[in-house]
Amino acid sequence: MKGEPEQTMTGRSQRRWRGIRLTDRRPEKWRHRPVSLAVAALLLAGGAVAWLRLCGNVGPAKTEESVVAVTGIPQLRLECAELEIGSEKGSRPLILDGAGVIRPPDKTATAALPPFVFEPVQGIVIGKPGPEPVFDLAAGLAQKWRSEWEDRLGPITGITARGGCCVTVETAEGVTLEFVAEDLDRQFRNLAWIWRHSQKEGREIATVNLIPVRNVPVTFR
Repeated sequence: MKGEPEQTMTGRSQRRWRGIRLTDRRPEKWRHRPVSLAVAALLLAGGAVAWLRLCGNVGPAKTEESVVAVTGIPQLRLECAELEIGSEKGSRPLILDGAGVIRPPDKTATAALPPFVFEPVQGIVIGKPGPEPVFDLAAGLAQKWRSEWEDRLGPITGITARGGCCVTVETAEGVTLEFVAEDLDRQFRNLAWIWRHSQKEGREIATVNLIPVRNVPVTFR
């Protein structure tokens, strides 16, 4: 077709365009050098990324298992006399981590963890989540309390399950609180409002029942 280049293969790369011959005068060994350099650069880049991933600096996003490992800090010591679970002699020591998973005790001071006393229930399996919503509630409570509420109302000294979805929390400051396994954020918002009110009035909280959505029962010392 008129106007299209005509390529010929000789000792030098030649191209004809409208009667004008263009000659590549580079030595033969340099003509494919850009391709070789590009391949080498890609190989070097791939090796660098592999090395950084090996060192832990660069890598894919954390998987669900790695997230569980991060949040799986021991939170509570499980206790159930009927199932022979607890710290008593002859019983099985088990812990509940921040992800609500039941685990055997590790090198941490398990005896120093606050107890979570629960009623007999089927499905207590090591490495699995607790069989009822109350286990997730207790784990979430302990984790949030440790990070946000210890300085206000004291550390948790114990959590006791009330049925399959409610718990009673005792703190080192002598405060007793009732929680339910539904809308935990709302219950903590109500508790925060009550705490600010008590600070403003110069009063000490004794008991709070956070289960009702409105008209939360509170007693002061």
